[in-house]
Amino acid sequence: MPLKIIKKMIGSALDIAPSPEFAARLKRNKQYQKVFEAPSLLDGPEHVIIGGRQEGKTTLAVKWLMDCPEGVQRVLITLNNDMAKSIKQDLGLPVGDPRVISYKTLFNGKVLPGVEYGIDETVSILTKMLGLRELPRLVTVQHAEAWQGVGGSGV
Repeated sequence: MPLKIIKKMIGSALDIAPSPEFAARLKRNKQYQKVFEAPSLLDGPEHVIIGGRQEGKTTLAVKWLMDCPEGVQRVLITLNNDMAKSIKQDLGLPVGDPRVISYKTLFNGKVLPGVEYGIDETVSILTKMLGLRELPRLVTVQHAEAWQGVGGSGV
């Protein structure tokens, strides 16, 4: 049976396209993960912030950056150095603060293990990185914990 694509697909796959077969397979898979996979290999939490222009997406990304738990290092990646500079200025951070950088700065530097990276303006960054002429329609597929979402199952 073909999947009917709804206008917006935001939520868990089971909420978007309910399937008893998939639900059963998912339950078996989660049991397998608990027994055989090392905790370090399990998917970690992710966040997707969506909305139109000037709806507070970057503000939430900055909140995520600054509300970092003790012992966790976070970096917010921006489209360009001007955006990084503006965010640092708004936060009262020094110009050289490594917590807010452009994606080009990240490419020219080194990615540090154990750091949580957040990306502001994901679609614009992908457009530049992939050399696209137009902004793509972003379909992102990733893991999310139940507490992070909305909808029937919490995702």
